[in-house]
Amino acid sequence: MKSKVLLVDDEPEVLYSFEPILQSRYDFYTAENPLDALTKVKDTGPFSVVVSDYRMPKMNGVDLLKEVMKVNKNTTRILLTGFSDYNSIIDAINSGNIFRYLTKPIQINDLITNIDDGINQYNLITAEKELLEKTLKGSIKLLMNLVSVTNKKSFIRVSRVRNIVKNLAQKLNYEPLWEAEIAVMLSEIGLVGVPADIIEKKEKKITLTPDEIKLFDTYPSIGSDLLKNIPRLENVAKAIGYLSVSNYSEFSPEELESNKALLLSQLISIAKTFDKITDAGLENADAFTFLKKRKTYSPHILTLFELEFSENENLKKAKVQNVMIDDLKEDMILAEDIVDNLGMILYAKGKELSDLIILKLRNMARNRVILEPVKVIRV
Repeated sequence: MKSKVLLVDDEPEVLYSFEPILQSRYDFYTAENPLDALTKVKDTGPFSVVVSDYRMPKMNGVDLLKEVMKVNKNTTRILLTGFSDYNSIIDAINSGNIFRYLTKPIQINDLITNIDDGINQYNLITAEKELLEKTLKGSIKLLMNLVSVTNKKSFIRVSRVRNIVKNLAQKLNYEPLWEAEIAVMLSEIGLVGVPADIIEKKEKKITLTPDEIKLFDTYPSIGSDLLKNIPRLENVAKAIGYLSVSNYSEFSPEELESNKALLLSQLISIAKTFDKITDAGLENADAFTFLKKRKTYSPHILTLFELEFSENENLKKAKVQNVMIDDLKEDMILAEDIVDNLGMILYAKGKELSDLIILKLRNMARNRVILEPVKVIRV
Protein backbone atom coordinates (compact mmCIF):
# COMPACT_ATOMS: atom_id res chain seq x y z
CA MET A 1 0.00 0.00 0.00
CA LYS A 2 1.42 3.37 -1.06
CA SER A 3 2.07 6.05 1.56
CA LYS A 4 -0.03 9.22 1.42
CA VAL A 5 1.93 12.36 0.54
CA LEU A 6 0.65 15.93 0.13
CA LEU A 7 2.60 18.65 -1.70
CA VAL A 8 1.46 22.26 -1.14
CA ASP A 9 2.63 25.14 -3.35
CA ASP A 10 0.87 28.22 -4.72
CA GLU A 11 2.79 27.89 -7.98
CA PRO A 12 0.85 25.37 -10.13
CA GLU A 13 3.84 24.79 -12.43
CA VAL A 14 5.84 23.42 -9.48
CA LEU A 15 3.07 20.95 -8.67
CA TYR A 16 2.67 19.90 -12.29
CA SER A 17 6.40 19.36 -12.78
CA PHE A 18 6.64 16.94 -9.82
CA GLU A 19 3.25 15.26 -10.10
CA PRO A 20 3.89 12.54 -12.76
CA ILE A 21 6.90 11.02 -10.98
CA LEU A 22 5.57 11.38 -7.41
CA GLN A 23 2.18 9.98 -8.47
CA SER A 24 3.87 6.75 -9.52
CA ARG A 25 5.65 6.33 -6.15
CA TYR A 26 3.07 7.54 -3.61
CA ASP A 27 -0.63 8.00 -3.00
CA PHE A 28 -0.01 11.57 -4.05
CA TYR A 29 -2.11 14.73 -3.51
CA THR A 30 -1.53 18.40 -4.29
CA ALA A 31 -2.94 21.69 -3.02
CA GLU A 32 -2.42 25.21 -4.38
CA ASN A 33 -3.18 27.03 -1.11
CA PRO A 34 -3.09 26.38 2.64
CA LEU A 35 -6.87 26.26 3.10
CA ASP A 36 -7.25 23.60 0.42
CA ALA A 37 -4.36 21.71 2.01
CA LEU A 38 -5.99 21.72 5.46
CA THR A 39 -9.26 20.49 3.98
CA LYS A 40 -7.41 17.57 2.36
CA VAL A 41 -5.55 16.81 5.61
CA LYS A 42 -8.83 16.70 7.57
CA ASP A 43 -10.94 14.89 4.98
CA THR A 44 -8.44 12.62 3.22
CA GLY A 45 -5.73 11.99 5.84
CA PRO A 46 -3.86 10.84 7.69
CA PHE A 47 -0.89 11.71 5.48
CA SER A 48 2.53 10.20 6.09
CA VAL A 49 4.26 13.34 4.79
CA VAL A 50 3.17 16.91 4.04
CA VAL A 51 5.62 19.06 2.05
CA SER A 52 4.77 22.76 2.01
CA ASP A 53 6.21 25.82 0.32
CA TYR A 54 7.06 28.63 2.75
CA ARG A 55 5.83 31.71 0.88
CA MET A 56 2.10 31.52 0.24
CA PRO A 57 -0.74 34.08 0.51
CA LYS A 58 -2.82 34.30 3.74
CA MET A 59 -0.81 31.63 5.54
CA ASN A 60 2.88 30.73 5.24
CA GLY A 61 4.22 27.21 5.22
CA VAL A 62 5.35 27.22 8.86
CA ASP A 63 1.88 28.20 10.07
CA LEU A 64 0.28 25.63 7.77
CA LEU A 65 2.49 22.85 9.14
CA LYS A 66 1.56 23.91 12.68
CA GLU A 67 -2.11 23.41 11.75
CA VAL A 68 -1.31 20.06 10.16
CA MET A 69 0.30 19.00 13.44
CA LYS A 70 -2.94 19.83 15.30
CA VAL A 71 -4.86 17.46 13.01
CA ASN A 72 -2.31 14.65 13.14
CA LYS A 73 0.86 15.24 15.12
CA ASN A 74 2.47 12.09 13.69
CA THR A 75 2.50 13.41 10.11
CA THR A 76 6.06 14.21 9.02
CA ARG A 77 6.27 17.86 8.02
CA ILE A 78 8.77 19.20 5.47
CA LEU A 79 9.23 22.89 4.57
CA LEU A 80 10.20 23.93 1.04
CA THR A 81 11.57 27.46 0.80
CA GLY A 82 12.90 29.60 -2.01
CA PHE A 83 14.74 32.07 0.18
CA SER A 84 16.82 32.08 3.34
CA ASP A 85 14.53 33.20 6.14
CA TYR A 86 16.67 31.33 8.65
CA ASN A 87 15.10 32.81 11.79
CA SER A 88 11.62 31.56 10.87
CA ILE A 89 12.98 28.18 9.85
CA ILE A 90 15.03 27.72 13.02
CA ASP A 91 12.05 28.73 15.18
CA ALA A 92 9.83 26.24 13.37
CA ILE A 93 12.33 23.40 13.74
CA ASN A 94 12.94 24.18 17.42
CA SER A 95 9.22 24.20 18.17
CA GLY A 96 8.90 20.71 16.72
CA ASN A 97 6.83 21.67 13.69
CA ILE A 98 9.29 20.64 10.98
CA PHE A 99 11.18 17.44 10.22
CA ARG A 100 13.35 19.02 7.50
CA TYR A 101 13.57 22.11 5.37
CA LEU A 102 14.61 22.08 1.72
CA THR A 103 15.62 24.97 -0.52
CA LYS A 104 14.32 25.75 -3.98
CA PRO A 105 15.05 24.87 -6.67
CA ILE A 106 15.20 21.20 -5.69
CA GLN A 107 15.94 18.20 -7.85
CA ILE A 108 13.25 15.53 -7.98
CA ASN A 109 15.64 12.84 -6.70
CA ASP A 110 16.50 14.96 -3.65
CA LEU A 111 12.81 15.56 -2.98
CA ILE A 112 12.06 11.84 -3.24
CA THR A 113 14.92 10.99 -0.85
CA ASN A 114 13.59 13.39 1.77
CA ILE A 115 9.99 12.26 1.33
CA ASP A 116 11.12 8.63 1.76
CA ASP A 117 12.98 9.60 4.94
CA GLY A 118 9.81 11.33 6.14
CA ILE A 119 7.74 8.20 5.44
CA ASN A 120 10.22 6.09 7.41
CA GLN A 121 9.95 8.55 10.30
CA TYR A 122 6.14 8.42 10.18
CA ASN A 123 6.11 4.61 10.06
CA LEU A 124 8.53 4.43 13.00
CA ILE A 125 6.41 6.74 15.16
CA THR A 126 3.08 5.09 14.33
CA ALA A 127 4.49 1.57 14.78
CA GLU A 128 5.89 2.48 18.21
CA LYS A 129 2.59 4.10 19.19
CA GLU A 130 0.56 1.10 18.06
CA LEU A 131 2.88 -1.34 19.84
CA LEU A 132 2.78 0.74 23.03
CA GLU A 133 -0.99 1.05 23.06
CA LYS A 134 -1.65 -2.61 22.26
CA THR A 135 0.95 -3.89 24.73
CA LEU A 136 -0.10 -1.63 27.60
CA LYS A 137 -3.82 -1.98 27.03
CA GLY A 138 -3.56 -5.73 26.55
CA SER A 139 -1.56 -6.20 29.75
CA ILE A 140 -3.87 -3.95 31.75
CA LYS A 141 -6.95 -5.65 30.34
CA LEU A 142 -5.63 -9.00 31.52
CA LEU A 143 -4.90 -7.52 34.96
CA MET A 144 -8.41 -6.04 35.21
CA ASN A 145 -9.98 -9.36 34.17
CA LEU A 146 -8.19 -11.01 37.07
CA VAL A 147 -9.17 -8.19 39.47
CA SER A 148 -12.80 -8.56 38.37
CA VAL A 149 -12.89 -12.07 39.82
CA THR A 150 -12.20 -10.75 43.35
CA ASN A 151 -13.86 -7.31 43.16
CA LYS A 152 -16.74 -7.51 40.69
CA LYS A 153 -18.51 -4.31 41.75
CA SER A 154 -15.39 -2.21 41.29
CA PHE A 155 -14.78 -3.73 37.86
CA ILE A 156 -18.37 -3.10 36.74
CA ARG A 157 -18.18 0.50 37.93
CA VAL A 158 -14.96 1.10 35.99
CA SER A 159 -16.43 -0.49 32.85
CA ARG A 160 -19.47 1.80 32.97
CA VAL A 161 -17.49 5.03 33.07
CA ARG A 162 -14.54 4.14 30.84
CA ASN A 163 -16.03 5.06 27.47
CA ILE A 164 -17.54 8.33 28.73
CA VAL A 165 -14.17 9.46 30.13
CA LYS A 166 -12.44 8.45 26.91
CA ASN A 167 -14.94 10.39 24.79
CA LEU A 168 -14.68 13.45 27.04
CA ALA A 169 -10.88 13.35 26.82
CA GLN A 170 -11.15 13.16 23.04
CA LYS A 171 -13.38 16.24 22.93
CA LEU A 172 -10.85 18.09 25.10
CA ASN A 173 -8.03 17.05 22.71
CA TYR A 174 -6.29 15.13 25.49
CA GLU A 175 -3.12 13.45 24.22
CA PRO A 176 -2.19 10.65 24.26
CA LEU A 177 -5.75 9.37 24.35
CA TRP A 178 -4.78 5.89 25.54
CA GLU A 179 -3.77 7.44 28.88
CA ALA A 180 -7.38 8.39 29.60
CA GLU A 181 -8.67 4.87 28.99
CA ILE A 182 -5.91 3.22 30.99
CA ALA A 183 -6.23 5.71 33.87
CA VAL A 184 -9.91 4.77 34.25
CA MET A 185 -9.16 1.06 34.05
CA LEU A 186 -6.52 1.38 36.78
CA SER A 187 -8.29 4.02 38.86
CA GLU A 188 -9.26 1.56 41.60
CA ILE A 189 -6.17 -0.65 41.49
CA GLY A 190 -5.17 0.82 44.87
CA LEU A 191 -8.04 -1.10 46.49
CA VAL A 192 -5.72 -4.12 46.54
CA GLY A 193 -4.01 -2.39 49.48
CA VAL A 194 -7.24 -1.88 51.46
CA PRO A 195 -8.49 -4.67 53.77
CA ALA A 196 -11.25 -6.74 52.15
CA ASP A 197 -13.64 -6.27 55.08
CA ILE A 198 -13.49 -2.48 54.71
CA ILE A 199 -14.20 -2.71 50.96
CA GLU A 200 -17.12 -5.05 51.66
CA LYS A 201 -18.59 -2.68 54.24
CA LYS A 202 -18.21 0.21 51.79
CA GLU A 203 -19.94 -1.67 48.99
CA LYS A 204 -22.78 -2.68 51.31
CA LYS A 205 -23.10 0.94 52.49
CA ILE A 206 -22.31 -0.02 56.10
CA THR A 207 -21.00 2.96 58.09
CA LEU A 208 -17.22 2.91 58.46
CA THR A 209 -15.36 3.97 61.58
CA PRO A 210 -13.14 7.11 61.31
CA ASP A 211 -10.05 4.88 61.15
CA GLU A 212 -11.61 2.74 58.42
CA ILE A 213 -12.55 5.83 56.41
CA LYS A 214 -8.98 7.07 56.74
CA LEU A 215 -7.64 3.73 55.53
CA PHE A 216 -10.11 3.44 52.63
CA ASP A 217 -9.27 6.96 51.45
CA THR A 218 -5.64 5.96 50.92
CA TYR A 219 -6.48 3.83 47.86
CA PRO A 220 -5.69 6.58 45.30
CA SER A 221 -2.22 7.13 46.77
CA ILE A 222 -1.67 3.36 46.96
CA GLY A 223 -2.61 3.05 43.28
CA SER A 224 -0.35 5.96 42.37
CA ASP A 225 2.58 4.41 44.23
CA LEU A 226 2.02 1.06 42.49
CA LEU A 227 2.16 2.67 39.04
CA LYS A 228 4.55 5.61 39.29
CA ASN A 229 7.70 3.63 38.44
CA ILE A 230 6.22 1.90 35.39
CA PRO A 231 7.58 3.53 32.18
CA ARG A 232 4.97 5.53 30.23
CA LEU A 233 2.46 5.35 33.10
CA GLU A 234 3.89 8.24 35.12
CA ASN A 235 1.07 10.62 34.16
CA VAL A 236 -1.55 7.93 34.76
CA ALA A 237 -0.08 7.43 38.24
CA LYS A 238 -0.33 11.18 38.96
CA ALA A 239 -3.94 11.30 37.74
CA ILE A 240 -4.90 8.41 40.01
CA GLY A 241 -3.15 10.08 42.94
CA TYR A 242 -5.23 13.22 42.36
CA LEU A 243 -8.42 11.19 42.89
CA SER A 244 -7.98 11.94 46.59
CA VAL A 245 -8.84 15.59 45.80
CA SER A 246 -12.20 16.47 47.31
CA ASN A 247 -12.65 19.86 45.65
CA TYR A 248 -11.13 20.60 42.24
CA SER A 249 -12.30 24.22 42.46
CA GLU A 250 -9.46 24.82 44.92
CA PHE A 251 -7.11 24.81 41.94
CA SER A 252 -6.81 27.84 39.67
CA PRO A 253 -8.44 27.63 36.20
CA GLU A 254 -4.96 27.90 34.67
CA GLU A 255 -3.68 24.90 36.65
CA LEU A 256 -6.77 22.87 35.87
CA GLU A 257 -6.19 23.53 32.18
CA SER A 258 -2.41 23.05 32.06
CA ASN A 259 -2.02 20.09 34.42
CA LYS A 260 -2.92 17.05 32.30
CA ALA A 261 -2.96 14.64 35.22
CA LEU A 262 -5.27 16.93 37.19
CA LEU A 263 -7.62 17.31 34.19
CA LEU A 264 -7.76 13.54 33.68
CA SER A 265 -8.39 12.97 37.38
CA GLN A 266 -11.29 15.42 37.31
CA LEU A 267 -12.90 13.62 34.35
CA ILE A 268 -12.68 10.29 36.16
CA SER A 269 -13.97 11.76 39.42
CA ILE A 270 -17.00 13.39 37.77
CA ALA A 271 -17.92 10.24 35.86
CA LYS A 272 -17.58 8.02 38.93
CA THR A 273 -19.53 10.37 41.21
CA PHE A 274 -22.32 10.56 38.65
CA ASP A 275 -22.34 6.78 38.30
CA LYS A 276 -22.46 6.32 42.07
CA ILE A 277 -25.42 8.64 42.70
CA THR A 278 -27.45 7.44 39.73
CA ASP A 279 -26.77 3.83 40.70
CA ALA A 280 -28.19 4.72 44.13
CA GLY A 281 -31.44 5.80 42.46
CA LEU A 282 -31.09 9.50 41.59
CA GLU A 283 -32.51 10.45 38.18
CA ASN A 284 -29.98 11.69 35.60
CA ALA A 285 -31.29 15.27 35.53
CA ASP A 286 -31.24 15.45 39.33
CA ALA A 287 -27.73 14.01 39.36
CA PHE A 288 -26.47 16.75 37.03
CA THR A 289 -28.13 19.38 39.25
CA PHE A 290 -26.51 17.83 42.32
CA LEU A 291 -23.04 17.92 40.74
CA LYS A 292 -23.44 21.57 39.70
CA LYS A 293 -24.61 22.64 43.15
CA ARG A 294 -21.62 21.03 44.83
CA LYS A 295 -19.32 23.40 42.91
CA THR A 296 -16.40 21.01 43.21
CA TYR A 297 -15.84 20.62 39.47
CA SER A 298 -15.11 22.92 36.54
CA PRO A 299 -18.41 24.24 35.05
CA HIS A 300 -16.98 23.75 31.55
CA ILE A 301 -16.15 20.09 32.23
CA LEU A 302 -19.56 19.51 33.81
CA THR A 303 -21.32 20.95 30.74
CA LEU A 304 -19.24 18.75 28.44
CA PHE A 305 -19.98 15.75 30.63
CA GLU A 306 -23.74 16.40 30.54
CA LEU A 307 -23.69 16.69 26.74
CA GLU A 308 -21.51 13.62 26.36
CA PHE A 309 -23.65 11.51 28.68
CA SER A 310 -26.83 12.50 26.83
CA GLU A 311 -25.25 11.66 23.47
CA ASN A 312 -23.90 8.40 24.89
CA GLU A 313 -27.29 7.36 26.22
CA ASN A 314 -28.99 8.12 22.89
CA LEU A 315 -26.30 6.13 21.11
CA LYS A 316 -26.79 3.18 23.46
CA LYS A 317 -30.53 3.09 22.78
CA ALA A 318 -29.82 2.90 19.07
CA LYS A 319 -27.23 0.14 19.46
CA VAL A 320 -29.03 -2.31 21.77
CA GLN A 321 -29.11 -5.75 20.15
CA ASN A 322 -30.21 -9.28 21.05
CA VAL A 323 -27.29 -11.71 20.96
CA MET A 324 -26.94 -15.41 21.76
CA ILE A 325 -24.25 -16.52 24.25
CA ASP A 326 -22.14 -18.07 21.47
CA ASP A 327 -22.18 -14.76 19.57
CA LEU A 328 -21.02 -12.52 22.44
CA LYS A 329 -17.90 -10.50 21.65
CA GLU A 330 -15.31 -8.62 23.64
CA ASP A 331 -16.16 -4.99 24.53
CA MET A 332 -19.93 -5.48 24.27
CA ILE A 333 -21.74 -3.97 27.27
CA LEU A 334 -24.69 -5.73 28.91
CA ALA A 335 -27.92 -3.76 28.44
CA GLU A 336 -29.67 -6.04 30.93
CA ASP A 337 -28.71 -8.63 33.56
CA ILE A 338 -27.66 -12.09 32.39
CA VAL A 339 -29.70 -14.58 34.42
CA ASP A 340 -30.22 -18.33 34.53
CA ASN A 341 -33.55 -20.18 34.54
CA LEU A 342 -33.68 -19.98 38.37
CA GLY A 343 -33.49 -16.19 38.27
CA MET A 344 -29.88 -15.98 39.54
CA ILE A 345 -27.99 -12.95 38.19
CA LEU A 346 -24.73 -14.13 36.63
CA TYR A 347 -23.54 -10.75 35.37
CA ALA A 348 -25.20 -7.39 36.00
CA LYS A 349 -26.41 -4.79 33.53
CA GLY A 350 -23.69 -2.31 32.57
CA LYS A 351 -20.82 -4.80 32.66
CA GLU A 352 -18.38 -4.69 29.77
CA LEU A 353 -17.62 -8.15 28.45
CA SER A 354 -14.11 -9.51 28.09
CA ASP A 355 -12.71 -12.72 26.64
CA LEU A 356 -12.47 -14.16 30.16
CA ILE A 357 -16.11 -13.36 31.02
CA ILE A 358 -17.37 -14.76 27.72
CA LEU A 359 -15.39 -17.95 28.31
CA LYS A 360 -16.89 -18.29 31.81
CA LEU A 361 -20.42 -17.73 30.45
CA ARG A 362 -20.00 -20.40 27.79
CA ASN A 363 -18.67 -22.81 30.40
CA MET A 364 -21.63 -21.99 32.68
CA ALA A 365 -24.03 -22.66 29.81
CA ARG A 366 -22.87 -26.27 29.73
CA ASN A 367 -24.14 -26.91 33.24
CA ARG A 368 -27.17 -24.64 33.55
CA VAL A 369 -29.79 -22.90 31.41
CA ILE A 370 -28.90 -19.27 30.69
CA LEU A 371 -31.78 -17.20 29.36
CA GLU A 372 -31.13 -16.11 25.79
CA PRO A 373 -30.91 -13.92 23.80
CA VAL A 374 -28.95 -11.40 25.84
CA LYS A 375 -29.43 -7.65 25.31
CA VAL A 376 -26.10 -5.93 24.64
CA ILE A 377 -24.73 -2.60 23.49
CA ARG A 378 -22.06 -2.61 20.81
CA VAL A 379 -19.33 -0.15 21.75
